[in-house]
Amino acid sequence: MIIGALLLLAFVAVAQAQFADRTADLSRNRPANSPGIGFGQRIAGTWLGNGSFDLDLDCDGVADIPVAIPVLDVHTFDVGGSYSVVNPNNPNSIQGTWKQTGPRQLTGKSIGFGSDPNCVDTTDPPDGICDSFGPLLSIFTIITIVDFDEDYLNATTHFAATVYPPTEDPLDPDAIVNLCTLGSHTMFRKVAVPE
Repeated sequence: MIIGALLLLAFVAVAQAQFADRTADLSRNRPANSPGIGFGQRIAGTWLGNGSFDLDLDCDGVADIPVAIPVLDVHTFDVGGSYSVVNPNNPNSIQGTWKQTGPRQLTGKSIGFGSDPNCVDTTDPPDGICDSFGPLLSIFTIITIVDFDEDYLNATTHFAATVYPPTEDPLDPDAIVNLCTLGSHTMFRKVAVPE
């Protein structure tokens, strides 16, 4: 019985030492391509995207109107599979989920709301601060494919958005669709912490 207790204590001590070494190792700012770091840890963080999109009016996956509308946005991926997008042209946030679909690739689906960007200032007298934005104009979903480079500092993306009237359920496969867009980021870079 004493030998069993000693073996158990020795096992616990070794496990604690290994855990402490792993925790200390993870706390160092190791490059994302280091061995022992999972995909979620490699992509976690904030990414700056710059690109454009075209209109696909019949939603067949081919751009009908190649207008190259510019898009600048910030994406934040978390380790567990969710992400958010902030776009200066849309006052509302975009939330989504992602999963790994290749060695250095993820596919995500997000949902967002399109509002009239006009500021509504309800204070009397007006204080110049937007209390809300105009009425809800649309609901949209975006499918995004992101391919990361070997260092997980740059990536290329392709995305397709589907825009629905505000009365539709965007998760219903039979929902009425207003229009679709196709696009890509020509630049998608990780916002790295200075060393």
